[in-house]
Amino acid sequence: MTDARTRMITATTRVLAQRGYEAASLSTIIEAADAPRGSVYHHFPGGKDEIVRAAVHLQVQQAATILETLRGRPPAEVIAGFVDMWRTLLAHTDFALGCSLVGLTVSGSSADLQAEAAAAFAVWTDGLATLLVDGGIPAARAADLATTVLASCEGAVVLCRARRTLAPLATVEAFLVDAATPPTSENAIDEGNPRQ
Repeated sequence: MTDARTRMITATTRVLAQRGYEAASLSTIIEAADAPRGSVYHHFPGGKDEIVRAAVHLQVQQAATILETLRGRPPAEVIAGFVDMWRTLLAHTDFALGCSLVGLTVSGSSADLQAEAAAAFAVWTDGLATLLVDGGIPAARAADLATTVLASCEGAVVLCRARRTLAPLATVEAFLVDAATPPTSENAIDEGNPRQ
């Protein structure tokens, strides 16, 4: 991958994460990537949608790398690590960036790109579910919990960006970690314990 191509894919990911698909015009991507205008059609003859597709594939690769760093950890640590990924993104970008897949999904992209985003989200949830199963959570519950983790984090990121605070992520993390922590013998007999 050439430097210009890499920069354009990375820039597209950032633009999607900040402003969504409709704002990801070729001129915006070129400017954000500091790339020569002619390089767009050289590297991406299919235009904007081809660049966006490459950005989605980059997100899938990055997610797989992050999830791999959590392999072998207990479920509560897997969830805390996943939440921390979003916390780091928000903190390092001063709440400017969210999830590029959400930016693609909620705006006027094509059916093909919507399907690409759906497949990318599936990679995240399947990867999370596998880690949770490895940590001892039954497969059926792990699939549901993985979906809940992803959906909760995505929603919390939106709230964090709107409020410019990490508090919603902290709330989500506490709830999800609690849901993934097996009850102890002491709290298992507590009639008010929702994890019985």
